[in-house]
Amino acid sequence: MKYLDRIGAYLYYRRGGKRWRLHGEPGSNRFLRDYQEAAAGFGEAGPFGVPDLFAGVISAYLTSPEFKDLAQSTRDNYRMYLKQLRPVFGPSSIHDIKRRHVKAYRDSIADRRGKANQSVAVMLSVMAWAIDADLIEVNPALGIKRLKGEERKPWPQPLIERFMAEAPNHLVWAVAMGLWTGQRRGNVLGAKWADIEGGAIHFPGQKKGEEVWTPILPALDAVLSTIPRRSLHILTNRQGEVWKPVGFSQELRKFMRGIDAGEYVFHGLRKNFLIVAAEASGTAAELKSWSGHKSDSMVEHYIRRADRKRLATSLRDKVLNAKFKSVTN
Repeated sequence: MKYLDRIGAYLYYRRGGKRWRLHGEPGSNRFLRDYQEAAAGFGEAGPFGVPDLFAGVISAYLTSPEFKDLAQSTRDNYRMYLKQLRPVFGPSSIHDIKRRHVKAYRDSIADRRGKANQSVAVMLSVMAWAIDADLIEVNPALGIKRLKGEERKPWPQPLIERFMAEAPNHLVWAVAMGLWTGQRRGNVLGAKWADIEGGAIHFPGQKKGEEVWTPILPALDAVLSTIPRRSLHILTNRQGEVWKPVGFSQELRKFMRGIDAGEYVFHGLRKNFLIVAAEASGTAAELKSWSGHKSDSMVEHYIRRADRKRLATSLRDKVLNAKFKSVTN
């Protein structure tokens, strides 16, 4: 324990100009627990600088090329969840973290299913990196099922109307952009005035490198004309500064909870757009070119839904005009 330092009658874990008070007698459970937590806070490593504690694995992962290759919005999201995972798993050796531990953590926050599922997803990514780094052989987060009920629901029309009428302008602008472009949060917040050209907005892509040009619909054009140009970016926060994705989500979540609509999130607006586009007979290729989806699976879901609605409506008209009509008279 080379970082121990005795000051007066107390023992401290000292490293990097900081110190952490250790309680209990050396060798006691309390003392060892305090030492592990202190070491985790500094990303303690094992022999030859190889991370052993999960906190050290987090530190190594955050500086890895794999993490740096992620989209900025994804990196911000991962950092937020890793900050929450660090005090829970950080003091533990990565070899001691088992599937049951990850599942127990998921269940402990199951009242917020989105957070629970995303925490497992982030843990899965970090442990996959640890396997590739030859630190462990089995990913303890692999195969843990997502909790149901987390689906990001499209916003109902009354909620959209209420939001547009009651929310502060800086949130209205962002929601309008999401609703009428069908883009992800990262793309919307990253859009710049210079990206508007020829009646469309160019979204370079924040995730998986997709690049799209979204025509500006009249409703969005009306909103854009009311947004003050306070930055190179189209959207800014209350202070006129460029939004940070996490800060935007927190402020939106706070407002939605204030109007008893906390189950609806920004990503649900993407579904609003896909539903409208599919019901307007948009093809899979057309929907993907607009939304930036890579695969057909998601857009085909909405197209099939729209087709079923159209077919049911068509059948209703046929039934009303068939022989059965006389029965209803």
